[in-house]
Amino acid sequence: MKNGRLFSTGLFAPFFVMLVCVLLTQCNILFQPQKKPGTPIVVITFDDAHPSVYSYSYPTMRLIDSTWGATHFFPATYAMPPGGTITVDQAKEMEAHGWETGGHGYTHENLSSVPIDSVENQIQMDYDFLVANNLSHESFAYPFGNYNADVAGVVNKYFKNIRTSHDFEYLDGVNRTELGYFAVKPGMTADDVIARIEKARHDGSPLVIIGFHAVIADSVATLPIYWCRESVFYSMLVYLKKEEFTVLTLKNAMKKLCE
Repeated sequence: MKNGRLFSTGLFAPFFVMLVCVLLTQCNILFQPQKKPGTPIVVITFDDAHPSVYSYSYPTMRLIDSTWGATHFFPATYAMPPGGTITVDQAKEMEAHGWETGGHGYTHENLSSVPIDSVENQIQMDYDFLVANNLSHESFAYPFGNYNADVAGVVNKYFKNIRTSHDFEYLDGVNRTELGYFAVKPGMTADDVIARIEKARHDGSPLVIIGFHAVIADSVATLPIYWCRESVFYSMLVYLKKEEFTVLTLKNAMKKLCE
C-alpha cells in the first residue's frame, strides 16, 4: 500500500503542477524567487505628456544608455491639437527607440467618480486611440491613481499591465494588473529616489517602478504639477548606469519576469 501511494503521487504530480501554473496565469501573478541583492528590474514611467518628457527625459536617457526605454502614460486628448504636450509623432519616435506608450484614460477622468458606462467609454476610446495610431497598447495607469473593483474590471478587459498609485515591494510576487510605483514628488532629492531603489536591492525585490511627471531645469520656477529637477533625474540615471541595473519598459519588464 505504501508503494501504491508513492506511485499515485508520482503519477499525479505533473497534473498538479500544471493546474497551479494555470491558476497563477489566470490571476495575472508572476512569481519570481527573491533574487540576490543588486538585481531588481527598474522601470521608469512618466505621466501626462509634459513636454519635458520628450525634450529632456527621453534624450537624456538615450545619452546615458541608448538601450534603455521608459513607459509614458498619457491621455489620448493630451496628444491632440492645440498642442503644448507630447504629440503622436513624438510618441512614435520614442517608441522607435525602445520606449513604450501606455493608456491613461481618454481625457484623464477620475474613473472612480463617474458611472461605469462612462468608464467603459473612456477606456475603450483610449485603447482604440493607441491602436489606431500604431502605438503600444499593453499598459495602463489609472488617472489620479483612483479606481475601484468595477473600474478595474473594465480596464482589465483592454490592458495587460496596470499601474496603480501604491508603492509595492513585490516580495511575494508581481501582480501585473495591480502594479505600484514610487512617485517622485516636488522637493525630493536624488538621494531620496536612490534610497528607494537601494531598498528594493537590499530586500531582494524583483522589481521597482519609479514614476515622474515633469522634469524641469534647476533654474526654472516651481510648477503647479508634480515635478522634479533635471539634476535629480540625471543623478538617478548615472547611479543606475554605474550600478548596472536593468532598466526596461513596463511591458518588457513583465515579459522578463515571465521567463
